[in-house]
Amino acid sequence: MDFKNLSNYTNNLSILYIEDEEIVRTQFQSILDDIFLEAHSAKDASLALEMYDSYFLQNNSYYNLLLVDIGLPKMDGIEFSRQILNINPHQQIIIMSAYNEKEKLQELLSLGITSFIPKPVNKKTFFEVIKDKAKMIIEDSIEAVNSKSLENKINDNSKKMMEKNFIHLEKEFKQYKQTSNENILFLTKKNKSIHDKNSASEEKISYLLNKIEKLKETIKSLEKAQSIL
Repeated sequence: MDFKNLSNYTNNLSILYIEDEEIVRTQFQSILDDIFLEAHSAKDASLALEMYDSYFLQNNSYYNLLLVDIGLPKMDGIEFSRQILNINPHQQIIIMSAYNEKEKLQELLSLGITSFIPKPVNKKTFFEVIKDKAKMIIEDSIEAVNSKSLENKINDNSKKMMEKNFIHLEKEFKQYKQTSNENILFLTKKNKSIHDKNSASEEKISYLLNKIEKLKETIKSLEKAQSIL
């Protein structure tokens, strides 16, 4: 295994390793320290849950990866993983499992856990599984950043388009208001002229007055809409 190539994926990630056997835990803790930015370990699930919560409170983010032995005392790796996924459904988990525990793997698969390291551990397999999972975490992170960047760009473009449309509507409103006021003035003068000449019927005078009132109401409605915008 090319450790330099592996560390390209892991050197900015954090990992929490849960193993009850002290000798095994110490051995793999030393390896994880060399390839991860942060590598912590716990001897049982209860302590690991406390460390998981504490890490989030201190960093405002969860561990990137959990490496969990399935055969933990009191609370096994399956129940621990279930509780973790209830807290953080997106948590990436690798399970270390003995060959005689294959019957438990179906339950883990139902939780969405698909990465396993058989015990006794073959170091080549160990590093390959770690690398594959770390690579996936990095790729997902890059995709999330690109998606967020695209979302921000779309929002910025939408905002600019709304501002452009508002300016256009405001200009149209001013023009319409000016034209409407001119029409009201014209109709008012025409109505006065009709009255002065006594040359029109009452129906025509009523029609002109109604048209003037409707134009005034339209302008008031537009002014109210503009104030809301």
